[in-house]
Order: sequence, then structure tokens, then C-alpha cells
Amino acid sequence: MKKIGVLTAVLFLMISAWVSGDEIELKNGSTLKGKITFISSEKDSLVIESGATGAISIKMEDIESIEFDDEKKGVESWYLEISAGAPYLDYAKDLKKADEMKFMSFSSAFYAYKTIGENMLLGGGFYSVFTPVKGRNLTGYATEQNEDTAIQYGGVEIVFKYFFNKITSGAFVNAAFGSSRVMILKGDLFDYKRQNKDGSLSSSQNNDHDNFLQSKIGLSGKLGLGYAIENNPDESAFLIGADGLFFYNKLDSQKWISYGGNVYFSILW
Repeated sequence: MKKIGVLTAVLFLMISAWVSGDEIELKNGSTLKGKITFISSEKDSLVIESGATGAISIKMEDIESIEFDDEKKGVESWYLEISAGAPYLDYAKDLKKADEMKFMSFSSAFYAYKTIGENMLLGGGFYSVFTPVKGRNLTGYATEQNEDTAIQYGGVEIVFKYFFNKITSGAFVNAAFGSSRVMILKGDLFDYKRQNKDGSLSSSQNNDHDNFLQSKIGLSGKLGLGYAIENNPDESAFLIGADGLFFYNKLDSQKWISYGGNVYFSILW
């Protein structure tokens, strides 16, 4: 349950169609519990009803604070998360044919969650893992020039978080499962060509766009632990965590299985 000021409570009640499980603390120290059923048009009084006391009218000037039942009111039932991290992937064999792998990988993600009880979040969203590389001989597709390019994993996933203490505070388990697609992003103004066995180059039939080569839609999975630092009074939190990563994709006859880890920082609110 969460305490809010009297004015905020009044505005909240005016847009609420149903209020239950409420508690009013008066300035004289007494407490009333029940359901708030009426607020005057002048906003100077309200009525709270319960089976034990019936309907009681109270002046706003006599109220110290009002408490609402979060589950019945739906308060803080939705959360958003923005994440940035530093991943490391052991790329599939065919993805390791780049001349040079640059250790500048970074990840990003955006998720929306619905609360499930007091300790769980269930939701989904988008993620991306980006690694700059040297593009020559990448996955057997040579470039006409030795230019920089990049490998990018991206997709959508369903995410589950379980907090051992409470949502926004303490240790938690993070798990996700979803889709993935690998895109090989080109450098400036050059074409991908398939490298034949005799060393000659021929145009790729899989390149649907002049600026990138992409795999078929595959699978992704994540599992890890983290810790939430609560940021009162906003009921938001800073999250620090580490996940194991798994990706499975295909391009032509190649099967790309990559795995690794990701250390990330995110904001949950």
C-alpha cells in the first residue's frame, strides 16, 4: 500500500470508477477503513463506507492521509525498462571469418512489464546486440573493399523477472525467450559478394537490401541474475545484472549458433 497526499487522492478519486480497500488517517490520530464512495463537488468532503460503521462523511481539512490498496486500484501495475550493456559473444564458426573482431560490442533493450503478484514482472520488448568487425571474408561473403562492417543481433522477446524481496528492491532472477535475426551491416558503398570455392566472387541471392545481409528469423534465450536499487519516492529502481545469452539462426546451409554473456545497467520505473 502507498500513502499519497490529500489533493492527489482527491484527483485520483474523481477519475476512478471503483475504489475499495481504502484507509483514511485523520489528524486526530484515528483511522477509518472501508470503501470511499463519494466526494463532494466542492472537494471539501468525502464519504467512506464499511460494514462495521456504515457511511461516514469526513471533511478534507480533517484528513492527514489516504491509503489505497495497490492491487485493487492497479497502482504501479505497469513498469517500463530501458537497458544498456556490454556483451561478449562467442560467435558461430562462420561468423568468425572476419579479419578482425573489435571488442566494442554493446547492447540495448526496451521492455514493458505487468506485475504478477508482489514479486514478479512479466512482459516483453525489443533488444539489440551490436558488434563492429572488419568485413572481409565475413561468413564466406567477401567484400570488394576491406571496409568496416558490423554484426547485429536483434529481435523481440518475452521477459520474466522474479524479485526475492519485492519489485524494485533486492536480488532478482531474469529470464527471456524470443526471436532473433542476424544482420551484417555494410560499410560505405560496396557490395557483398559470395566467395566461390575457386576464389571468384558472385552476387548473393540472399541480399534483400543493398546495405545489409540478413539471416532467417531464429531463436534467442537469456538467463541471469541481478540486483535492484530502489529509488524512493518515485518507486523506480536502478538495475545491475548479468545474463547468459544464446542465439540460433540460419543463412543458406549455414547454422549460426552463438552464445556468451551480457553485463548491463537499466532503469525500471
